[in-house]
Order: sequence, then structure tokens, then C-alpha cells
Amino acid sequence: TVVLQMVDLSQVRLKHDSQSECDEGTGYVSHHSELYYDDVKIWSKHTSYSCNVGGARGSSHQATLSEDKATLTVEETVETRHVGQPPSKSEWVTLSVEQLILEAQNK
Repeated sequence: TVVLQMVDLSQVRLKHDSQSECDEGTGYVSHHSELYYDDVKIWSKHTSYSCNVGGARGSSHQATLSEDKATLTVEETVETRHVGQPPSKSEWVTLSVEQLILEAQNK
């Protein structure tokens, strides 16, 4: 028997929070993203980096939900570098929201 599950993408929401602080010449930045379906968390990602006069270490990310809420695109950038260098190239990952929902329901 095959059971078909209907996914109501109108119940999907993306929450993103970024925080930064500076302490004695070192800056700290953190990004936290969570994807919810019907108020249940189905995906999350946390990145952070620090920077000072010597450069930066860590990574950052940006999560974007498509207009139809069918895909989640995540851009992650490696921020580790010496002073004066640009950040490394970003990596992009596109995830199926329906697949994330089904995986979360099967856990």
C-alpha cells in the first residue's frame, strides 16, 4: 500500500537571525537559520566567524526561500582570510523543501 502525503507549502516559514558584537578589538558574527513546517523545525544551520587586525576565521551563510516556498537556497562563504584578502568563493546548495519535510516526518 502506498500512502501519498500532501505537503501544504503555505505552512513553510524561514527564520533567520544574525548577531554581532565587538570585544577588545575582535568582532564576532553569528548567523542562525531555521526552516519550519507547520511550526515544527525541519532544518537548521548555524555559522559564525571572528575578525581582528590579523584577519578573519570561520564562515557565514545566507538562506533564502523561493517565492513559491518549494526550494531553500543556502549560500555559505568561507570568511577565513588575512587582512586585505577578499572572502573565498561562496558555495550554493539548493534543497527541496518537500524532501526536507518528508525526511523530518520520517525521523
